[in-house]
Amino acid sequence: MRRGPATSLLLALTLGLGSCAGPVAEAPESTVADPTVADDPVEWVPCGAIQCGNFTVPVDHLGGEQSAGVLTLRLFRRSSTTDNAPVLLLVGDRLKPDRVDATWGARALAERAELMLGTAARGFDVISVALRGSAEMPMPPGTEAIVGTLDVADDLELLRTEGLGSPRVRVLGWGDGATAVAAWVMRRPSAIGAAVLDSPADPAASLRTQSEAHIIASDAAADWAVKWCASHLSCPVNATPANTLELLDARIDDGSAPEGITRASLARAAEVALAGGSPNSLWNAITEAADRRGDRLAGLAGRPPSEADVRSLCRDTGSDLARTLVTLHGAARPKYFTVGPVAERLVLCLSSTAPARPLGQVEENPGAVGAPVMVTGSASDPVRPASIMRAMAERNKWKWEPSPAVRHLVVGREEVPTSAAMAHLRGD
Repeated sequence: MRRGPATSLLLALTLGLGSCAGPVAEAPESTVADPTVADDPVEWVPCGAIQCGNFTVPVDHLGGEQSAGVLTLRLFRRSSTTDNAPVLLLVGDRLKPDRVDATWGARALAERAELMLGTAARGFDVISVALRGSAEMPMPPGTEAIVGTLDVADDLELLRTEGLGSPRVRVLGWGDGATAVAAWVMRRPSAIGAAVLDSPADPAASLRTQSEAHIIASDAAADWAVKWCASHLSCPVNATPANTLELLDARIDDGSAPEGITRASLARAAEVALAGGSPNSLWNAITEAADRRGDRLAGLAGRPPSEADVRSLCRDTGSDLARTLVTLHGAARPKYFTVGPVAERLVLCLSSTAPARPLGQVEENPGAVGAPVMVTGSASDPVRPASIMRAMAERNKWKWEPSPAVRHLVVGREEVPTSAAMAHLRGD
C-alpha cells in the first residue's frame, strides 16, 4: 500500500538531505516497504507487449512535496518468463526533450530488452525508468530545471523503497543514467544487489578534472579518426584526411564554408558519428563540406543545443563552475577537431538562475567500497573519458571491464561487454 503524503514527504526529505551535509548515512531499514503488502504502489496497465506504470515522486526531493508538488515517474515493465524472477531496473541515457529515442528511450529499452541484452534478459522482470525531463517524462511547468543527476538518483531510491518494496535491486544504467546509478550506489550502497554502469561520469570527482580528461579524450578520438581514415580505403579522402581537415578549417576561418558549418557544428557531428561507431559517416560529411557542400555535415550535426537540452547539465554544474569550465574548454587547441560541443552547451548555463545540485561533491558512503558494481565502457570513448571511469572503479574497488570498441555506450551494442554485464547481474 502506498504510504500517505506525510510519510512520503519525510522520506523524500531524508533522501535529499543525505546528499548535502556530513558523512552519508544509510537509509534506515524501516523505510523499506513490506513486499508482502497486496496493493501495488505502481499502477500497471497493459501497454502493447509490455506494461506501463506510474509512480509518484516529489518534484524536488530537497524541498519535499509541499514546495514543488509531485511528479509521475513513467515506468515500463517486461515480465520474466520464469517464476520469482528478480527485478532488473534499466536506466537509459538522457534524451533531448523534443523526441523519444528509438534505442535509449525507457519504453524502447523495455520492449527491446531481449534484443539488446540477449536471452539472459528473460530471467529478469525488466523495469525501465524514464529520466525526469525526457520526452517520456516532461516536468510540470515552472519546475523544468529540477532534472539533475542527483534528482534521478533520488527517484530511483524512492522507487526501490516505496514502489518496489525491495531491500536491494539489480540495475543497469547507460550514460547519464549510469551516472545517476553511480551516485545512488555511492550514497546508498546497501540498496544495490548488483549494478552495471556503462560509460558513466564520476559523481564524486571534480568536474574540472573530468573536463580536463575530456579534452584529452577528445583529441585522442580525433587522432584515431584521422588514422582510421588513412588506413581504410572506404574513407573518401583516404590519402589526405589531415589535408581535407585543414581545407575545411581554412574555409571556416575565411567565411567560405557552407552556411551553418562552423567548428561547433563539426564538433557536434563528430560526437554523433564517433559515439555511434560510424567514422566513415563523419568523413563523408567532412569531405563534402570542404568541397562547399554542407548539407551532409549539417544534417549529422543537427541543431545547436538549446536551453532545454542543457537543463540537466546546468543543474549538475551551476553557473559559477560553468564559467570556469567554459574558459577551460575555450582555451583548448585541438590538433584536428573537438569531439562534442561541450563549451557550446556550458555557455547556456552561464545565465542559469536555477538552483544547482552539483556533481563532484557527492559524499561517498564507506560501504560503497567493494560494492557489487561493474563499470564498463570503451577504452577510447569519445564522450566519457575512460580514465575517469577506470579511476572511479579503482577507487571504489569495483570491477572495471573496458571494451576495445571505439564508441560511446557498449552494453547492448557489443557482444563481449553485453555478455559480461548480464553475467555480473546474474551473479555468475
